[in-house]
Amino acid sequence: MSGKPRSSLKKRLGGHDDRRVSFASPLSSEKQDSPLCKHKLPNSITAKTTPTAAKRQKPERELIDIITLVNQQSEVIEEIFEIENKLAKQSSMAQNLTINLTEFIESIANLSSDSTKIKLEFGNQKSALNHLEGRINDLVRQAKSICAEYDSRISAEAQYASGFLELQNSLKCVNCTDIDLSDDSHVDYDNLLSMIEHLERYTDKF
Repeated sequence: MSGKPRSSLKKRLGGHDDRRVSFASPLSSEKQDSPLCKHKLPNSITAKTTPTAAKRQKPERELIDIITLVNQQSEVIEEIFEIENKLAKQSSMAQNLTINLTEFIESIANLSSDSTKIKLEFGNQKSALNHLEGRINDLVRQAKSICAEYDSRISAEAQYASGFLELQNSLKCVNCTDIDLSDDSHVDYDNLLSMIEHLERYTDKF
């Protein structure tokens, strides 16, 4: 162990060491005043600051690229929206055209159905008219037959009336004449019988 007392050690340890201060000060001053240090300092600063600037410029470039991409993306999105709007308009127009076409086809189908119904109705009316025409022809034939029969009865009645009048006149002669069976009698009985037979033919004709 050292032979120095503890008090002297404490004093040296706790006191200010001029040698250490004076030794450190010239070194720092020499470093500051040395031309070599002054000459090399900018290189070291440049060497230290260049990567930092590069690091700073890189995020700036990346930020610019990101902004550019965002702008381009916005433009693309706007174009997509415009295309979607155009497609929506075209889809709406196509839907309207489809609806109009469907309505037009339905109207044509209705017209065709109505035309078919009208044709069927015309066919039915034609059949009814043909049937009615046949009935009218039958009625006309019946009317002609009735008229002919009526004319025949009128003619038969007229002939019967004429024959009956002639018979009456003949019978008056007979009533006014005495019955005489001689050959020179003026009464022609055969003629009277013939007149009666002629009248009998018309008795069932009127």
